[in-house]
Amino acid sequence: MLTEAARLLHSVVRNANRVLDSLPPQRVLEAVCEPATVAAQGSPQSRPRRGSDPVFTLMRLGKEAASLLKRVLAKTNPALGKVTKVA
Repeated sequence: MLTEAARLLHSVVRNANRVLDSLPPQRVLEAVCEPATVAAQGSPQSRPRRGSDPVFTLMRLGKEAASLLKRVLAKTNPALGKVTKVA
């Protein structure tokens, strides 16, 4: 079961990276800078209500999947996380 979860998470991370690599750098920069500009506009009640940027959501999803993948791999392959000394 953990192996299947690792495969799914790897697929999510890989596909998120492919999509982000296909976007123009300016579009990715806009998505990253937007939350800071929205927060600077004042209180939540005075700002227009809308969902977060899809590119930013994809970046967050990829980051969370990568974090989960690291945790699953630590459980399925504990030897991968151990540092070995080279003589």
